[in-house]
Amino acid sequence: MMNIVERIGQELKRICPEIPVYRDQQREGFIEPSFFVESVNSTLNPELFNYQNRNYGFQVVYFPNPNKPAVDMETIKDILMNNFNTLSDWATLRNRSFNTVDNTLVVNFDVIIRAYPDVKEQKQQEMKYYGGVKSE
Repeated sequence: MMNIVERIGQELKRICPEIPVYRDQQREGFIEPSFFVESVNSTLNPELFNYQNRNYGFQVVYFPNPNKPAVDMETIKDILMNNFNTLSDWATLRNRSFNTVDNTLVVNFDVIIRAYPDVKEQKQQEMKYYGGVKSE
């Protein structure tokens, strides 16, 4: 089963196939230009019948081309504003915001889903039946 970070990475690769997408910090540093995806917060609101409204907060950091960072960030910002709004017919990205921080483009957004936890316990162990066919 694909997790949400993998879906985000796939969507970024679909939109910008030539730009690498990282999920973990790189010891030797990031290749520029590149994307870095991380989860920033999650909330859960229970609903009726064990359903849950889950809000997953994410941050994508874009490290621009160092030769022309301002132009590159503006171009990628426009591309993401126009195209980075869903995760492959799975969920819509909500509350998107785009900010420039320390010569990087930071995109914050939420993925909101309605979930039903997978419960592994068996609900009914056995059933006793007392009855028969009624005769006239």
